Amino acid sequence: MNCRKSVYLTTIRAFVFIAFMATGNLLLANNNDPVKEEKKQKQTITIEKNMVDKKKLTRLYHNFDQNVLFFSAKGISGKVYHLTLFDIDGNIIKQVKIRNNETTALSALEKGNYVFETFADDDKIEDGLIIIK
Repeated sequence: MNCRKSVYLTTIRAFVFIAFMATGNLLLANNNDPVKEEKKQKQTITIEKNMVDKKKLTRLYHNFDQNVLFFSAKGISGKVYHLTLFDIDGNIIKQVKIRNNETTALSALEKGNYVFETFADDDKIEDGLIIIK
């Protein structure tokens, strides 16, 4: 398991570097300023994907208000699709399993940077970065 966690940490660091280069700032700290909490600005969700297996179709998308993420799959009948969401330190935040033609919602995600991976059985489908501002 240590080797796998090392790979995840390397992947996370690469995605953080890419996000830093793309936006010009690093969103690692969660500032809990009470004045800002009162304003409750609309959050923004950005999803960057790297497709590995184009035969299996999974979707990760947000709703109009950008406060809920949805994970859906369309592919081979009977397959189980897995979504794993990691924080910047490589800790697992959420794990979701769905079957073909199903959709599930992921809510109550705090602001920050996350790395995700989707699998069908042991076959990696895609991975990427989710930035919630």
